[in-house]
Amino acid sequence: MVTELQRHFARSKILRRLILEHIAAELGGVNGYKRVLSACIADAYKDTPEPQIKALLYQFLQCYDLPAEYRAEILQLLQLSSTALTKRQRRQLALSLQAE
Repeated sequence: MVTELQRHFARSKILRRLILEHIAAELGGVNGYKRVLSACIADAYKDTPEPQIKALLYQFLQCYDLPAEYRAEILQLLQLSSTALTKRQRRQLALSLQAE
């Protein structure tokens, strides 16, 4: 069964953007293929375990140059978690939400 966090993460803008930018850097562009690649990305990442998703999202939050739009999306995704957050993660999430 896919959780809310897994479903939303698999379709998240931040994940698609990261992968599409990597593909563009390696292959020189993805014009005309974004819809297909986005569907492939969603399918490939839909079963990612929640702890792994949360770890990745917290790593993103550590980026000093992360656009506010992505930071907001990450915080929304973290709030969808169906597994317990650690005390440190709850504190970091609360501080990030206050900063918004």
